[in-house]
Amino acid sequence: MGLNFLSKLIRLFIEISRQLIIKSKFYNLFLPVLGFVILTSCESEQMVNPTSHIVKNFPPVINDLIMQDSIVAGGTSTRIYCLATDLDNDYLKYQWSTDGGRIDGSGPVVKWVAPTSSKYYLLRCKVTDGKGGSASDSLRLLVSSLQNLPPIIRGMFTSKDTISVGETTTIICDAYDPDGSPLGYTWILNSPGELVYAIKNIAEYKGIVPGAHTISCYVSDNINNVFGSKIIFVK
Repeated sequence: MGLNFLSKLIRLFIEISRQLIIKSKFYNLFLPVLGFVILTSCESEQMVNPTSHIVKNFPPVINDLIMQDSIVAGGTSTRIYCLATDLDNDYLKYQWSTDGGRIDGSGPVVKWVAPTSSKYYLLRCKVTDGKGGSASDSLRLLVSSLQNLPPIIRGMFTSKDTISVGETTTIICDAYDPDGSPLGYTWILNSPGELVYAIKNIAEYKGIVPGAHTISCYVSDNINNVFGSKIIFVK
């Protein structure tokens, strides 16, 4: 309150001085003095509030909201990630809310338990830095009324179970999904040898070292994962 009063007083003094000087016959003499007073008063006002133009706090920024699964089966859960940053490196607090289901946990990563009703649900996240700065974002999640069933591997088949060093054999992972979901295949070589190629559910293995070697295939429908293995004998 004292600084505002000083600022008003300076402005009042300038106006009174200007009126007196204009009416005076010594106008030309007092003109430089008035300029000096105005310059001094401007400097004084800068001293009154020298940091008015400085940003004291930068608000946080939410770079992305990421859900682990694009479609969630009713009654199941999925993880939600909030990727936020703060230019001041302030401690960030995360406030989650949703119009359906339940949120478990706190912080930048939470688990959302989906309701059983099939529809889109809105999930929100608000990030605050404790200094008045905040940011908000939201995403929509689709809940399927059907419980997702995992893929099923009928078997792991080879063109030859026993090969010599340097020979190859073809391995087929015969799998299907009861829900009709598209499947992804990941081949893992658990022992010495070489996977010449691996395309979807078919791979070719080359024996390098004699012995019993295990080749595994992970099958996923983007919700559940299963795997099968096959032992190849190299002589």
